[in-house]
Amino acid sequence: RLWPRGMEQTAQDARHALGGRRRLDLGARVQEAIMRWLMPVLLGLVFVTLLLAANPVAERWLAELELGTAGLPAPDRALFWLCLLPLCWTVLRLSALRERLTAAGRARKMGPPALGLVNPASTLRALVLFNAVFALQTGMDLVFLYGGFGLPEGISYAQYAHRGAYPLVVTGLLAGGFALLCRRWVQQDPALRLLLMAFVAQNLALVLSSLVRLEMYVDVYGLTRLRMAAAIWMALTAVGLGLILWQVYHHRDNGWLMRRGGALTAAVLYFSAFISFDATIARYNLAHDVAQDFYYLCQLGDAAKPVIARRAPAACTPSQLRIDRPRDWREWGFRNWRARTSLAWTGQGAAR
Repeated sequence: RLWPRGMEQTAQDARHALGGRRRLDLGARVQEAIMRWLMPVLLGLVFVTLLLAANPVAERWLAELELGTAGLPAPDRALFWLCLLPLCWTVLRLSALRERLTAAGRARKMGPPALGLVNPASTLRALVLFNAVFALQTGMDLVFLYGGFGLPEGISYAQYAHRGAYPLVVTGLLAGGFALLCRRWVQQDPALRLLLMAFVAQNLALVLSSLVRLEMYVDVYGLTRLRMAAAIWMALTAVGLGLILWQVYHHRDNGWLMRRGGALTAAVLYFSAFISFDATIARYNLAHDVAQDFYYLCQLGDAAKPVIARRAPAACTPSQLRIDRPRDWREWGFRNWRARTSLAWTGQGAAR
C-alpha cells in the first residue's frame, strides 16, 4: 500500500505547492495524467533501452544526434532522479501517511477497487506506444537481417547478431508479463485486444529474429554452453509468446496459460537431461568452419574428450584428454563410463 498511498500524498503536496485549494483542478488533472501515462512511459523507456542495447545501428544513430545538450545533465541521470523523486518524497512524508496506511490495513472498503497504474487508459496508451517502438525495431531487422542491405561502416554482422541475441529475450519475457497483467482490461475491449495481439506478434517476430542473430554469430564463432542455453531459452520464449497469442485470441484465462507454460518448461528441462551439451559443442565446432577456440574446447567436460581425441587429438595435451576413473562404486556414473569407453575406442586418450 505504500506506493499508491505515497503517490497520492505526493500529488496532494504538489497541489498545495501550486496554490492550495485554488489549484485543486490542476492537481487532479496532474494526478489523472500520472495514472494514465506513468506506466506507459516508464515501461516504454525500459523497452527502448533494451532495444537500443540490441541494435548497435540505432545506438549509433542516437549517439550521432547533436541536439545542443551541452551543459545539461545526462538524460539517463535526469531520468534516474525523476524516478527516485516520488520514492524519496514518500519516505520523507511517512508521518503524514502513517494513519492512512494503518487504516487501510484494518478496513476493507466495499465497492469496486480503485484503479491502479494499470488501467484501461494507461493500457491503451502503452499498447500504442509499444507497438510503435517495436515496429521500428522490426523494420530494421527486416532491412538488415533479411533485406540484404549492408550495415553501416564499422558494424559487422557478427556484432549486430551478438548485441541482439540476449536483450531481445528479456524484452520478450517483459512483454509476456505485461500481456498477463493487462488481460483483465483487454478482454473487455476489442480494440485493446487487437493492439495486444499485434504487440505479442511483434515480440514473437523479434525473438525469432534473435534466434537468427544467434545462428549468424554461431556460424562465425562456434557454439558455447551459454549460446546453447540462450538458444533453448529463445525457443522457449517464442513458444510461450505463441501460447499468449493463442490465449488472447481464444479468450483463455491465465490458468490455461500457466498450466501449458509449466508443462512446456518441465518437458524442456527433462529432455535436456538426456543431451550431452559438451559433446554437442565439441562435435559442432570441430565439424564446421568456425573460429576455433581450442583452449575453451579443452576445458569442456569428460563428454567432449572422446570427440576431441577423434577429430583433433593435437588440440589438447595428453593430460587434458584423460578421464578420471571413479574411486569406488558409489562414484560410478553412466556418463563417465560412456565417456571413458568412447575415449578408449579412439586410442588417443587414457583413463586414470
